[in-house]
Amino acid sequence: MRLSAEDLRAALDCVDPVDMLIRATDSAATLTHYDTDLVLLDDPGCGLRCLLPEGFLRDAYAASMAALAARLLIAPGVAITCVLGGSRLHLSVLARHVKDISHIAFCAGEIDTRLTEYLDLTGIEYSTTTDFPEAARGANLILLAEPGPTLPAFRLCESAVLINATGRPLAALAVDRVVTEDDLPGLITGEYTGRITRADTVLVELPGRGRLSPQLAADLYWAALASRPTTTAHR
Repeated sequence: MRLSAEDLRAALDCVDPVDMLIRATDSAATLTHYDTDLVLLDDPGCGLRCLLPEGFLRDAYAASMAALAARLLIAPGVAITCVLGGSRLHLSVLARHVKDISHIAFCAGEIDTRLTEYLDLTGIEYSTTTDFPEAARGANLILLAEPGPTLPAFRLCESAVLINATGRPLAALAVDRVVTEDDLPGLITGEYTGRITRADTVLVELPGRGRLSPQLAADLYWAALASRPTTTAHR
């Protein structure tokens, strides 16, 4: 059996991948490379064998980790969000699964029609701009989602969370705390504190390319089958 990126994208719109990461448990499922941009999902416990697009799975994991970091670290209250770059997945997962976002400023790229329809439906305001420093100045959640030219100088507002998901280190930036992907499990369990005070600014450093997560792949597989009975599956 084989599922397409569109099958998994539709499933991702119907589930909360951030919750999937939070409640992740040990799984017998495995992912192995099969062909160009294809991996084989194999779970002998339930007889599951399916080919899935590797690129989509990595993008979905990266987008979900960015949203998880935002959910764990953003200060209580309304979130004003600034996004520089980013795939459709990054934007969709962030908008759908981080609560209290009231406005999103997109600083690069086009906004997907399906996403704008969702934003209109939920009342989240959005705008597009090429002035990143100005948009970032008033934002308490900033996502850098794709490598690009040298980032213009900007300042973080009080209590802001800056998520660097580009995989490239940022130039010197004054922040109170730095969090990595390895710290996120500790934030979930409470073993690690992301911020000391509400006013702390936090930089989250994430890899540019998402990992292959057998658990997330299996969850998306089952969600795809449940949400689209006529899923485009190929044997």
